[in-house]
Amino acid sequence: MSQNEKPLLTYREVAQLLGKSVSFVHELHYRHPDFPVVKLAAHTHIIPRDLLMDWLAIHAGDGSLHNKKVAAAAKQSANETAT
Repeated sequence: MSQNEKPLLTYREVAQLLGKSVSFVHELHYRHPDFPVVKLAAHTHIIPRDLLMDWLAIHAGDGSLHNKKVAAAAKQSANETAT
């Protein structure tokens, strides 16, 4: 199963998808209360892929990601998911 097909992602997989570091994904989680993360245990979090794509589509254009490359990756990922 490829990363594009997985319905649930880890922080590392989200970082790879965005071309950023894992710490950047952690920062998104802690800076944005609406970031779509599910806490399974004390140190176990998953991110539902469809909710992430929706979240990125909303936040990519509002400047809150502070990075044009991340916004572009988010838009590209959202477009690939839609096709």
